[in-house]
Amino acid sequence: MTALENIVNFSSGGTPSRENFNYWNGDIPWISASSMYCDLLVDSDQKITVQGLNNGSRLAKKGSILILVRGSILYNRIPMGIAGRDLSFNQDVKALKVLTNDKIEFLFFWLKSQENLLKSMVTGTGIGAGKLDLFQLQSLTTYRPTLAEQEKIASFLGAVDTRLNQLRRKRELLQTYKCGVMQKIFAQKIRFKDAIGSPFPDWEERKLGDFIIEHQERVNANTHVPIYSSSREGLKPQKEYFSDRELKNEGEYGVVPKNFFVYRHMSDDITFKFNINDTGEDIAVSKEYPVFTTKNS
Repeated sequence: MTALENIVNFSSGGTPSRENFNYWNGDIPWISASSMYCDLLVDSDQKITVQGLNNGSRLAKKGSILILVRGSILYNRIPMGIAGRDLSFNQDVKALKVLTNDKIEFLFFWLKSQENLLKSMVTGTGIGAGKLDLFQLQSLTTYRPTLAEQEKIASFLGAVDTRLNQLRRKRELLQTYKCGVMQKIFAQKIRFKDAIGSPFPDWEERKLGDFIIEHQERVNANTHVPIYSSSREGLKPQKEYFSDRELKNEGEYGVVPKNFFVYRHMSDDITFKFNINDTGEDIAVSKEYPVFTTKNS
């Protein structure tokens, strides 16, 4: 067995100044917690320029392992992935570059197998985020089978991942199909019949306001209620969603009791949707987003 620090080199990323527009909207994907949701990292919703890379960030070469070491999401999972191309990354992420001839995929799968141990190592930062101590991470010990066995293990687990990705793709296609069918059903372009083959009665048209009621409870910025962002992917903890920047919360927030829903009516990509609070607890969001419940709830 050997310590991880004897196998890989750890490097830290950074965030170029947001005030310099020449640093942003380039061609280099910039990895933060919000873009670490798959094993192969090739893109991000935020990108920087070469100038931005040279003034505040760092490049992780293709084949590096990226692991999140700071953020509230660490209490639930340890985001990590392999760089599928050269990428930049922020200060909450560490890049691991293999120094030996060990198989990078083997090392990655081993790290993933240690997720429960890694979560037990997470400590608080005092501002709600969790952190992984670099010294503890470097001190992790791992077995080093022969390169031939590493390749066999990596190939087997990679094949399982490929199958999982295929199943996820099938799920996505079914969801798209369901969405299309729902549109036709509720536009009454598809109708059903009862048990004896007779058409159901025509639908009665009602307003959505007949069934929902707005909830207008407010709390101030220093509330103990967890603060979330209503995003296009659903409700996400604010510190996770904005992991790359410091936030100063001021003013009031709207309370979203559990099972109530938020209407995301402001969007820069014309994606408007309802996000239901299925977190199991009351949360708070920007007061600009209206909160609703059904009248019979």
